[in-house]
Amino acid sequence: MEPTAMSLSRTYSDRVYPDPWEKVLDYRRVRAYAAEHPNAGRVRVGRALDLPAERVRGWLDDAVPDPVRGINSAVDRSWLDPDPAGETAAALVDLLAHVLAGGSIPVGNYVPAVTPSERVSAAEIRTAFERVGVETRTRNADAPGRAAEVVPTLSLIHISER
Repeated sequence: MEPTAMSLSRTYSDRVYPDPWEKVLDYRRVRAYAAEHPNAGRVRVGRALDLPAERVRGWLDDAVPDPVRGINSAVDRSWLDPDPAGETAAALVDLLAHVLAGGSIPVGNYVPAVTPSERVSAAEIRTAFERVGVETRTRNADAPGRAAEVVPTLSLIHISER
């Protein structure tokens, strides 16, 4: 998988759209139509774009679908379409390696957590997150019977809310 807007959108699930990328495209069409026709209401926009007025309403009222929010956050951090030989790609690969080797991404919130070990210190894991522009905190540091984990701070969690 390449780090593109389309591939990122397809990591989301949706009850209405079998392909979340189609939701992104519909959202963009609605916003573009509304920009060209600022006085058009949800019914007119829906009819013009062959979309249900109920779906269009939220998008006209500044609701943003989760895949679009994720794409926007990734764009803001320069994570999409990075130069394969550049620092961003190297940092993303480094972080991915840490998550695969000693971490998890729980289905409940899709926020990566990495457990330090004898081979990889918490400082090294934090550095991997920092290289992609993500601040971290340590979770479960004082919880008996639980492994300490390095996790993104709340400022990143909105990317992965679904």
